[in-house]
Amino acid sequence: MENLDNKKIYATISADIVGSTSLPVVQLYAIQQSMKQFIEDLEYYESGNYCWGRVVHGDSIEIVMDKPAHVLRAALLLKCKVKTYYKRYKGSRFDKYRIRIAMGVGEMRISDKEKDMMDGEAIYLSGRTLNSMSGKKEVENMVFVSKHQLTHALDIIAKLADACISSATSNQCNLVYHKLLGKSSDDISKIVMNKENKPISVSAVNKQLVSAQWQSLIQAVNYFEKIEF
Repeated sequence: MENLDNKKIYATISADIVGSTSLPVVQLYAIQQSMKQFIEDLEYYESGNYCWGRVVHGDSIEIVMDKPAHVLRAALLLKCKVKTYYKRYKGSRFDKYRIRIAMGVGEMRISDKEKDMMDGEAIYLSGRTLNSMSGKKEVENMVFVSKHQLTHALDIIAKLADACISSATSNQCNLVYHKLLGKSSDDISKIVMNKENKPISVSAVNKQLVSAQWQSLIQAVNYFEKIEF
């Protein structure tokens, strides 16, 4: 079992796909694969920091990281990754479903990737918040909870950033995903293909990022990443 500094503050993410049990097996599998790819990408991005995640019950995900200020970036990456798959199943039930994400910041008593164990205040906060989101009349897709004095303001910022992603297309979400991983527009133009299966131009990347409100998104992420938890 990994030794944790009980005084250290961690961030956790608890998330699930709403109504996933109604999806055909092939679509549920696609979601699961997208979440696993997100975990790999996030762990690579956070190389040098403590960060790991797991897929639970096939349609849920849990993440723990020792850089709590990075939690909004991680949450937006997750939403973008899942939403990128929507275009594959346009017109099916898949594009009508959404992902709920709860972010928690607090202490952790146990975080052991090898034994697949998470236990502590942070994961309780995100897990219980996720459970409570399903019982509310108003639709909530992203919630931030902690004991920090700026929690209310940070929760509002997270919701506004989530609204930007919610209104973006699947293609735009794919571009935002790569930008959040630190790739340049030039790098992205060599990765993402158009309908003719050819690399898209840098100008096309930048145009789509503007439409996806990238500047507003990165300002929200940067604000989070300046907070000392």
